[in-house]
Amino acid sequence: MQSRIIVSGKVNEFEYEPVEKSEPAKTQRILLRNPRVEFGQSIFSCRLEDYVIPNRDYHYEGLTAIVNNENWKFLDGIGFEVENFFLQPVKVRVLPWQAVYEYRFDKNRLKVRYSLLENGLKVTFSADNPQRILLTSLIDIRHVHDESRFEKHIFSPGKRTLKVTKDEKELFIIGVDTESIEIKRQHWRYKLGTGFRKKENSNILFQHEERYVARVNRLKLDGDEILILCNTQNPREEKPHLNDLRFLNKYPRFFSDCYGEFYGKAFLGRAYCLLHNFNIFFDNLLIPDAGFGWFREIWFRDCFEGMYNNFHVYYNYNKGHMKKIIVFALNSQNTSGLIPTMLKEKPVYNSIDTTLLCFLTAFEYIKSSRDAEFKKFVLEKAKKFLEGVEKQMFCRVSSEKLLLSSCDASWTDSKINNISTRLPEGWDPEKYYYLIEINALWIRFLSGLGKDVSSIQENFKKIFFHNDILCNIVSENMKRNCVENSLGIVAFSLLPTLFSEEECLRLFSRIQTQFMYRNEKLFGLILRNAGEKTYLNDEQYHGYVFWPRDLPYFIRFLLHIRKGDLVEEILVNILEHQMNEGTIFYTQELFSPPLNDPVPVKNPAQYWSQFVEPFIWFYNWVNKPKRTLENHESW
Repeated sequence: MQSRIIVSGKVNEFEYEPVEKSEPAKTQRILLRNPRVEFGQSIFSCRLEDYVIPNRDYHYEGLTAIVNNENWKFLDGIGFEVENFFLQPVKVRVLPWQAVYEYRFDKNRLKVRYSLLENGLKVTFSADNPQRILLTSLIDIRHVHDESRFEKHIFSPGKRTLKVTKDEKELFIIGVDTESIEIKRQHWRYKLGTGFRKKENSNILFQHEERYVARVNRLKLDGDEILILCNTQNPREEKPHLNDLRFLNKYPRFFSDCYGEFYGKAFLGRAYCLLHNFNIFFDNLLIPDAGFGWFREIWFRDCFEGMYNNFHVYYNYNKGHMKKIIVFALNSQNTSGLIPTMLKEKPVYNSIDTTLLCFLTAFEYIKSSRDAEFKKFVLEKAKKFLEGVEKQMFCRVSSEKLLLSSCDASWTDSKINNISTRLPEGWDPEKYYYLIEINALWIRFLSGLGKDVSSIQENFKKIFFHNDILCNIVSENMKRNCVENSLGIVAFSLLPTLFSEEECLRLFSRIQTQFMYRNEKLFGLILRNAGEKTYLNDEQYHGYVFWPRDLPYFIRFLLHIRKGDLVEEILVNILEHQMNEGTIFYTQELFSPPLNDPVPVKNPAQYWSQFVEPFIWFYNWVNKPKRTLENHESW
């Protein structure tokens, strides 16, 4: 069912029928996020005895909160009933900061509105004919990666409040009469598990996960709302940032004029979520987190991938905050000059692309701001990184002045039995290799330092461009892996002037066989034409799948070869996907074939999939305005 826009005053909502799709990964979901808490569930409501409750298909859904830089789950779900009546789901209306579920009973309507507090969730009930409402609460206090232990929860009923304690964490449900409650355990089957799948006969099924959570029945609503608070009894209101996207206004108008109001509003919702719904605190600094649930952590690789490919959006929105993040990251360098791939209690330093992306973002900032003091700071940090390279602390410089590194030094770092899935069969996992995207980033980094890279670029081309393909990995003795891949397209877009028009078209012709389509329009490009052609688990994670994180680079490539019509298809598809399948306003982590009917798999909301600036590149390409985002003029 396609969503439709409801105009209410100045607020534009998207309305949905609350149905479950035959492909469970395409059932729409709501996801409300702020720097401290996250709340997600399906738009589909199911029966739980006499109660109705929105479904959860990932055990990471429900209400989670960041506690001491870690993501903890508190609430699995809230169900409700109107005494003596049967509730029938009617529709769901969604905005980036709230959702309203509407139910019919007798001749009346019940509306249940979900919105976030800074430290919890507010659920507001309204009915045409007020009736007594009973609630059931599914509670599951744990670190998001831990097992559920319903028997460890301690319940403390009080006046208008239910307190639940486990593992020194506290959950408060405020606004309920607890006099007649009953406590039991509840089994739940989470159909989507953690996004893995399996083959069963001729079917491809998600590997579901089952848990037992604590359940509290017969909570009576005392008033018209409940507050569900994590580790505090003091609610702090949060208001939506309604005026913060005014600088983007001409772009939704463009998409509305070209494709209809749906697309303009979808673009604006996407931009809102990029800037406001992907942030968590680390050392009192707001930094973009990597995504929903199990990715609700700070990965600097993902952070700078997003900031680099949305640079002008972030810069025009809040350049001072952007600078703080870059400074914080560069001040986190280890003795080798690397910044952390991932921030934890003990930071993880295991990649090269993270640091290079950070420097490229910093160079863009210097170019835009002409901040001399910041430039001096960045050059000092670049010197430390270069010293690590020269001392061979994490890679080697070849005679061609390119980098040789471990095969998992980039974002395609999944391993099976401790062997990189990127490594072609029979290649030695102990040796160093030329990785195409690492070396493209390296050349851009050196160029940003003002170094002459002309000869290094030519060496890059000789090593990687072979049989009309940009090889994604090459051994030191020039053994090449020549399968079609998107990693080469990423590298191309970082070095576009290196290739002739004829070479570009030959490359396009070669990769065209690995395009993925949605609704008969181009959607994306397969990461690597290798291995199993259906996504099941980590063996295919960086294989024959499509990652939206590659689209900003792919779009640059297509615009370079003047195929804007294909860019248009991609962008329309992205907006349709985010509104009509999966998590509303967000983009999935990756997609599995069939190539003509892709299935969203793994994480349902991923930061580096949530790009916005490529829509503006397309706007500028179509309109060719004198004042554009690219020349840093006011917009």
